[in-house]
Amino acid sequence: MVREWGMIDERDTLMEELGTEPGTDVPVASGICHSIIWMSHLIERYANARLPTFDLGVELSMPRARLLLAVAAGSAEETSTRMSDIALDVGVTARTITTMVDALERDGLIERMPDPLDRRAISLRLTEAGETLVPRVRIALDEISAAVAAPLSDADQAALHELLTRLIERDAG
Repeated sequence: MVREWGMIDERDTLMEELGTEPGTDVPVASGICHSIIWMSHLIERYANARLPTFDLGVELSMPRARLLLAVAAGSAEETSTRMSDIALDVGVTARTITTMVDALERDGLIERMPDPLDRRAISLRLTEAGETLVPRVRIALDEISAAVAAPLSDADQAALHELLTRLIERDAG
């Protein structure tokens, strides 16, 4: 699958950028972190290449799709849909979230509105078109995720998910 993603030689480049010489031994913890970062790049690239094949009617990148889903989740769970909180959820800077929101607003999928609890803050809301698109985006990302995880057995997928969840939860609280 790495060859299919077109990144067979990019791991060494990433390792150099992270300060590790290609071909040298890396401590296990560092190797895990480098591999997670590399895999993140692979997944985003793979998703960006595959999302257009789902005929969603708009041009979506993985980060924009995640933004849509974060706004949908915030609305459904009645948690924050403030731009600053969504930026943290999606893992982007304030400047990047503004650019992403501008694009999705131009596509008629989300809209900005004053936050009811803090007049200095801006909240996001899905438009009717955005609400209609969200289930299709979920299906697309589920299929992309299944393709990414396909080389692993069901048991390996469950184990990896549990391990990553443990690392995330340790830092969440």
